[in-house]
Amino acid sequence: MAKSKVKKFKIPLVIKDVLAQWVYLEYPDTKWNKDGVYRVEGIIAPSNPIVKHLREQLMPKAMEYVKEANPNVKNIIPIEPFTELDDGSYQIKAKTNAIFRFTDSMGQERIKENVVRVFDRNVKPLSASEIHRGDTVNLQVTAIPYYMPASRGYGISFRLAAVQLVKKGDGLDSGVLFEAIGSPEMESLDKMFEMFQGDSEGDF
Repeated sequence: MAKSKVKKFKIPLVIKDVLAQWVYLEYPDTKWNKDGVYRVEGIIAPSNPIVKHLREQLMPKAMEYVKEANPNVKNIIPIEPFTELDDGSYQIKAKTNAIFRFTDSMGQERIKENVVRVFDRNVKPLSASEIHRGDTVNLQVTAIPYYMPASRGYGISFRLAAVQLVKKGDGLDSGVLFEAIGSPEMESLDKMFEMFQGDSEGDF
């Protein structure tokens, strides 16, 4: 299949109030990728604004992208980026490569190390080792569409950029499923920092 000339959209947003289940921030997960992947998987409430935003805006936009990039493909199948659990909540994940490999203008392979930035409630830098299973976090991500020709499935993946610790937890067994606050912000992380600069407390 020829490479599509249609450019993928990349939309920055914030997924708020995620109850962390699996956290790979201090060290990348190398189980399936030898270069490593930083990732956070967690639980969101069904009322979290990202659910409605994704279904009403991001998934239709991804479908438009796939149809434009693959005009001869029919009967494509939507795949949501979260899994509904027995209690009605959703499991969601965001990830990014620990290392980016690319070829420079001289044809030489180069390697660039990636870092997921971590912050506290006051948007001050925080050690990645402070984020654990059971903590409530906000995730700064980039929404990117994808399409799998073999299965005709399409959807949205969340590329992880930064994590904000909202509330320390005592583990998932003692945690209480929260109600989401606010809505996804369609702004860059730097813009958000400007927004909260000087505040005693804030979020992304």
